[in-house]
Amino acid sequence: MCAGALKEGRSLTDQPLILPPTFRDDVAKAMKAWRGDASQDSPLDYLFLVQIALVEGSQSLRHATNQVLLRAIETMAESYDREVEVLRLRFLNGELIYTLANRFNISEPTVYRLQAQALDHLADTLARMEKDAHEARFRQLETRLEPPSAASLVGVD
Repeated sequence: MCAGALKEGRSLTDQPLILPPTFRDDVAKAMKAWRGDASQDSPLDYLFLVQIALVEGSQSLRHATNQVLLRAIETMAESYDREVEVLRLRFLNGELIYTLANRFNISEPTVYRLQAQALDHLADTLARMEKDAHEARFRQLETRLEPPSAASLVGVD
């Protein structure tokens, strides 16, 4: 697929990013594990962003995942203030649903609905960040390639 894209003059960055169907659930699990044991695995360990955070010196997989999630939450803050507040209070600070309901003066089902919307937006934000990271890496790799030659190769269509 990649060789065909290069042969046709397309960029590797034109390829769609494919995340597992469980991605949204994995994001929710990772948020629930925010305050968990640093030695435990991460449900988002397959993300390129998490792997980059590990290479850049994160102490553990859990810490790398938390760094990536925090960056995504900060990115979300530009557009979704209330949802970001729910995520921070609920998962980062460990507050309970009924506490948030009292704080915001809304019903508990409304807090659950806000939390679900916030997790959906967080998953969308992470997917965009992951795609951007892949594209940046592909661009970096493409600069290492030699330009395509005009010579025709024998045995290649």
